[in-house]
Amino acid sequence: MSIRNLSLPRPLTLETLESREVPATTWLAETFQTPTSSGLPVGWSQWSNDHTASFQSEPTATGQGDAGRLVTTGRSTTTGRTWATTPYNADLNVSASVYLNSIVPVQLLTRGRNLQGTSPTYYAASIVRGTEVELIRVVNGVTTQLGTVKSVDYTSGVWVQVSIQAVGDRLSVSVFRPDTSSYLGQDGKWTRSPVMAIQTTDGMIREAGQIGINRLAGAADKIALDRVQVQSVAATTTSPMIEERFSSGPAK
Repeated sequence: MSIRNLSLPRPLTLETLESREVPATTWLAETFQTPTSSGLPVGWSQWSNDHTASFQSEPTATGQGDAGRLVTTGRSTTTGRTWATTPYNADLNVSASVYLNSIVPVQLLTRGRNLQGTSPTYYAASIVRGTEVELIRVVNGVTTQLGTVKSVDYTSGVWVQVSIQAVGDRLSVSVFRPDTSSYLGQDGKWTRSPVMAIQTTDGMIREAGQIGINRLAGAADKIALDRVQVQSVAATTTSPMIEERFSSGPAK
């Protein structure tokens, strides 16, 4: 009597599939090409402590690789602010290109409220040449530092892309150098790997608000910015919601 060879069923196993990032929803993509008498794009406003227009677009000047940029000027005592008047969700990734040539801190803010005055509320990524980066919280005009990092190598006279991301109580700041395709790490070193310069948690400001840019007092410098973007946050990826190249508005 022959015995048949019966193959045993393979045991069930779980196989790990490659990750799938959830695409972010594009809410708004704005080129801001309509000139306005204020010198700012349509839908932007500004304030300064000395009642001067400290932010102006320069449509014919070279920005980061193309014509059009935003500049901020002022005296050593000037504090200025510009912001998009349309409010956005609390969970966002906001980025801007900044030309590092000044000791005057430039701040990229999110979840902003009461921006037209001396008692604003917001989170911000602050940057100066060097490069030195801070993550700050401002509540009713009172500033608290939440994190800081300084580049080991002195960096000046280059464009960098600064980003601040807020998701719930999780906050992070990244700094990217397009000329070297490198990111600033928490150790102060530049690396080709995408990393965050600062990461922390803070639950003081949770409400949705406005995004914008601050210029702090310190020196009478002219600082150029370009390509302001607001991105929605979905899983581990983001997609553009708004991009401002500051290619319109009267030159000064």
